[in-house]
Amino acid sequence: MAVLWQASIDDSADRNREKVIISACLVGDCERWRDLVRPWKVKLATNNLNYFKSSECGALSGEFLQFRSEQKYPKPLGREAADKIRDDLDQIIKNSDVRGIGVIVPVPVSTRFMPNHGMQPLSLRRTHTNGLFSYCGISAPREWRN
Repeated sequence: MAVLWQASIDDSADRNREKVIISACLVGDCERWRDLVRPWKVKLATNNLNYFKSSECGALSGEFLQFRSEQKYPKPLGREAADKIRDDLDQIIKNSDVRGIGVIVPVPVSTRFMPNHGMQPLSLRRTHTNGLFSYCGISAPREWRN
């Protein structure tokens, strides 16, 4: 019997991309993924959002700019509404039974996987992220084990 798995991978870093790269993945079979996607889309649509981006939620920018409206959301109601959406989406993930994997990699170590990038801003592609996950799962370098 074959099982079809779906995954979503995302990455981030510290402000200047000098210290760490953070990569995370949600993985689940089709049924678990449906349990996540359906209520996620409903939550976004109910709040006039096309997508969720944590940095936009935190800054009340992009998709979350609507929550800065003083007429519709007098302070602190806009911040509270955005935080509630984030919390509700977090709960949707928890309720879905999709599993998460996360990795934090120091930038100097990441350059072993992406030597052409040096200390320039990094844009991790799927192959780079997979390499980081594989590497971290097999053996962590001595300099960042503790």
